[in-house]
Amino acid sequence: MTSPRGSDTPASWVRLAGQTHQAERLGIDRRRFLAASGGAFGALFLAACDSQGPRSAQAILKFAEERNEAVERALLSHTSMNVPRRSAKAAGERFPSYFVSRQVPVWDESARGPWRL
Repeated sequence: MTSPRGSDTPASWVRLAGQTHQAERLGIDRRRFLAASGGAFGALFLAACDSQGPRSAQAILKFAEERNEAVERALLSHTSMNVPRRSAKAAGERFPSYFVSRQVPVWDESARGPWRL
């Protein structure tokens, strides 16, 4: 395979200067194409989210929806709230328990060098 300009060097995948694709001449470069196609794909995906599915699956989908709602009601009901035991003590001044110093430590770069994680 020879290059399009007629020289004896093999053709490469790199475009020669001055050669552009018709889409690029119309103002659509690769980044714009990828952004537009990604947006179109996203819109297509979101449009499919509102799909009702095939009619033959409606009964099983309805059953699954009802079971799911029953489980949600059981798990998230007002009576299933997490309530502390009566014997639990309030943290008071000890909260948060990881706080030890009353002053914020300051890093001394001249003594310890630059700080690193």
